Amino acid sequence: MRNQDETTSIRPPLFNGNNFIYWKTRTKSYLQSLGTDVWEIVDRGYQYLAAVPTDVAEKKTYETNAKAVNALLGSMIKLECVKVMQLNTTEEIWDKIIQICEGDTKVKSAKLQTLRIQYETLRMHNDESIASFFLHIYEIVNCMKNLGEEIKDTTLIEKILRSLTPKFKSKVSAIEGKQDLQTLTIVQLHGILTSFEMRKGGLSEVREATFKASAKGKKKEEHKES
Repeated sequence: MRNQDETTSIRPPLFNGNNFIYWKTRTKSYLQSLGTDVWEIVDRGYQYLAAVPTDVAEKKTYETNAKAVNALLGSMIKLECVKVMQLNTTEEIWDKIIQICEGDTKVKSAKLQTLRIQYETLRMHNDESIASFFLHIYEIVNCMKNLGEEIKDTTLIEKILRSLTPKFKSKVSAIEGKQDLQTLTIVQLHGILTSFEMRKGGLSEVREATFKASAKGKKKEEHKES
């Protein structure tokens, strides 16, 4: 039972039409974990044979394709599976799913333009944590990279620093003054800002103001009652 649970846990999530990039990444990793020959079938393609071949080498390739097809079809819900179940090779299925979800060149260009706007206008909210803000950044950037956009770490770091709330102003100044942004990594920046957030502690500016206003109103009511 334990081995079965462990095997199940490494399978990709069922694709239901949403979160395609996450599913694509997980599924690619899963197919690669089944063996280099499995991913080669997806990446390089395979000339499907209607009948099971008798040659040992061809039979092995035939079975590898069947294994990969089964893994792919098994990672989709019925509504998504019916869109590709008539195809015979993993390459055909994989390319078809990508075409459906990512679209042609014009569609990709339109999606990328929308993501660029989201990226440029994204700002950290006063009541938002560093973890939540970085999650939003990662989601947008990963979608952009999936569509072919190249974003250097330095560019992303500069974007993050200018998008933080005013309470990080002193830390941003310290980072820009002491750190070499050309060598600073996203992971390091994440850690630095998280540590600063934890040291500062307390309620966020918005929540603190709300708390003070609420406490002030409560005191007025108590004063009236007395």
